[in-house]
Amino acid sequence: MHNGGSKNQKKTGSALVAGAIAGATAKTVIAPLERSKIYFQVSSTEKYSIRAVLHFIADTYRTHGFTTLFKFRGHSAQLARVIPFSAIQFASHEKYSQWLRVDVDSHTPWRRLLSGALTGLTASFCTYPLDSARAILAISDPQHKHTLAWVFVDAYKNGKLRSLYRGVIPTLLGMAPYGGIAFFTFDSLTLIHKEQTGRQMSNLENFACGAVAGVTSQAATYPLDIVRRRMQTGRLPSDCGIVDALRMIIKNEGFMNGWYKGFSMNLFKSPLTSGISFMTYQTLLAKFVNRST
Repeated sequence: MHNGGSKNQKKTGSALVAGAIAGATAKTVIAPLERSKIYFQVSSTEKYSIRAVLHFIADTYRTHGFTTLFKFRGHSAQLARVIPFSAIQFASHEKYSQWLRVDVDSHTPWRRLLSGALTGLTASFCTYPLDSARAILAISDPQHKHTLAWVFVDAYKNGKLRSLYRGVIPTLLGMAPYGGIAFFTFDSLTLIHKEQTGRQMSNLENFACGAVAGVTSQAATYPLDIVRRRMQTGRLPSDCGIVDALRMIIKNEGFMNGWYKGFSMNLFKSPLTSGISFMTYQTLLAKFVNRST
């Protein structure tokens, strides 16, 4: 029992490090697309299209330079949220999988789904203020040299620290099914692959399964992501509930231009992000675990 507990602790520690690196790698690759997505998500007037996104990226590049596309008014703000989120996400998933004995019995669809849902809730709640700060920086005037620390200091000085948790409810409501579907899909595809081939997946196969998991979970929860971004950036009344916000958006902006505004970009961005993240995580975790045994 002692050796088993020690082994699980080492795996959790390895998962924290591997998850952190995986998240940072994936988000750095798709940073320009992420910045563009948030810009269009929080706007109720700017119409989204691939052409508009390319224009936004080109205009940002011409006006403020190439590195601005990766900074979100400070790329450190992006990584400051992504690194702990991804580390907590993958490490907590390992823990929940152990506690729910998902890794003992392969025929556990509901437990796999629950493990993923708890993973999404845990990582989101722990890092939500950092996500709010990142969203605020992403739409701030590039001429102002704001930093992540500035957002927190400004919120503290103005007695608005609680505002950094604005939109946390739709986030948690969205991340429970998002995490559940993402990890359920990836774990299920992994199990099917192992049962049919009798071997572990290659890097390319991990990427492909992660991509499928990412786009599936994103499609199921995207409208709540729209509400979350607008609440975070004050684009909705403070007393506006989730259902009211969803009704308002679809009434004024429609289904595709409202609830799913910018989603076509996610058909490229989400599988790329999720694929890179899962592939990097699985590769590093295997190396870390093998090195410690």
